[in-house]
Amino acid sequence: MRASQRVQELLGPADPVGGMGLPSPKQTAHEIIERTDHSSVRLDLKAGGDVRPSLVRRPRLAVVAAVAIVVAAAAVTVPAWMLGDRTTGPAPNDSLSTAAGAELEVLTPVAYQQPDSPPAAGPMLMDLADRISDAPYDNAGGTYSYHRRKSWGARQALGPGGHVMSIAEEVETWSDSSGNGMTRTQQLMPEFPTEESRLYWEGVLEPGARTPGTPVTSTGLVGPDQPITEDPSELARKLKVGAGAGAGATVKAVNDIYSLYLVPRSVRSQILRILADTPGLHWRGEVVDRAGRTGVAVTADDTERNVQHLLIFDPVTGELLAHELVKLTEPRQVQVYNLILSYGRTAEAG
Repeated sequence: MRASQRVQELLGPADPVGGMGLPSPKQTAHEIIERTDHSSVRLDLKAGGDVRPSLVRRPRLAVVAAVAIVVAAAAVTVPAWMLGDRTTGPAPNDSLSTAAGAELEVLTPVAYQQPDSPPAAGPMLMDLADRISDAPYDNAGGTYSYHRRKSWGARQALGPGGHVMSIAEEVETWSDSSGNGMTRTQQLMPEFPTEESRLYWEGVLEPGARTPGTPVTSTGLVGPDQPITEDPSELARKLKVGAGAGAGATVKAVNDIYSLYLVPRSVRSQILRILADTPGLHWRGEVVDRAGRTGVAVTADDTERNVQHLLIFDPVTGELLAHELVKLTEPRQVQVYNLILSYGRTAEAG
């Protein structure tokens, strides 16, 4: 099987859709979101305000997406896209848990060093491509490629008035050269794009909703069965160059590649050069991502979907730290994020 086909199977289609129904009576956030795992939903308001969802099952997808649902008698849709310390592997006893009882978080967009009239990103990306250094995994041994990601927006609950909730999720993946290995997934805490959404969902969720879920482990085919190509023309094809889909498609493809592969230094440099030649990318300068790491950022605007793609790179190694989607028009709101918290190599899975 071609490597590109394997990547497509692992990540799913570009615009997957999930959905959920509003609970009655109160439920935990995890119970609510679990109902969105494979579903799109039509919500019917019955007498007395009871909300009864009818579910349509869909396969779970690895790419992060938003939700399309219908509330009451009117169709209300949320656009669907996208889709996570950098070490050489997981730290001993490294827990994915978030402390129970933590305050529910309202997400704020990443602050740009150059928020207004940003320059074209090409010259800065070319300079970065010329000077990146080895990442810790470039010279590390080990049977398994290791990724640790945190993402938000995969399955969103949309309440009356457009109030959005989604649960952050952390995923660790160990994959050998054939793509086989292990994945450990944990649902964390609900997060919200606006204070209004947080206040609405606090009234729906029971008090125990602030407790993270139990980690779930699975084994099997969890990664690509071939290394990332080093052929420039094939790499450009994977990055949707010349496909007529715009800079946003190329940015998303970069996120997909880094979410699956340990990208060697030479390929990281090629990716930066390809991005440098991509029209529509703007340089945002130094930023701090949601994990508190300093990086350099570029953005691409998708006016058709009213979203802005954000990529954050490590300024030393050129590794991708984060990809986000933010509403393009004011007030700006985070729609999806993917943090790649760790890349590495390990001798064993788990």
